[in-house]
Amino acid sequence: MTSSSPSRAWVAGGILLIASTVIPMVSRAVVLPGLGVFDSVLFAAALGLFALGRPSVTDRRALGTTALLALGVWTVVVEIFFLVAGPEVAAGMGTTVGYVDEAVRAALAIVGVVAISRAGAVRRPWHLAPLWTLVAFVAPQLVLAVLAASPATVDTAISVAPLGSVVYIAAPLFLGVLAIVLGVTPPRRGASAEPVFSGRADDPA
Repeated sequence: MTSSSPSRAWVAGGILLIASTVIPMVSRAVVLPGLGVFDSVLFAAALGLFALGRPSVTDRRALGTTALLALGVWTVVVEIFFLVAGPEVAAGMGTTVGYVDEAVRAALAIVGVVAISRAGAVRRPWHLAPLWTLVAFVAPQLVLAVLAASPATVDTAISVAPLGSVVYIAAPLFLGVLAIVLGVTPPRRGASAEPVFSGRADDPA
């Protein structure tokens, strides 16, 4: 399936994705209990629209669609855990939960972006945009981890750390704006949205 007409689902999903990023930025000066849950719900709703809307960015294929929906649900569940657990429990289990959270999010995100790139619903070259942002998000964290592991490069790690924060904000904003633009503009004549990998029509990915 290709994106041949404007998609309200993509526009709405893009707006929700942007909102889930901007709201925490503008509300840093105000401590509001449950704000993290609210942001995660917006994020999950955006993924739901992308996965189940018309057209679906995963072409409704089971594996990719499930990965996107699971990523949204997992994000909400983690935020609810930290909200309900309270600061003492969260502080004691924060490191363990954080590692598990990062691993689960990474796995689901990888499955999701690969599914989007293969589904053919998003026209080229933008079908690779989620993969670009995932790489851009992970790369600074890997560099930071390597630099922080050595006492000789700790100062460099500290100077590189803000780059990760910039990417953390810029990546979802980029995807949100892109979703809105693609949602309101039909592809040019002759534009291709064929999958990167040629597979069978019943490919579950």
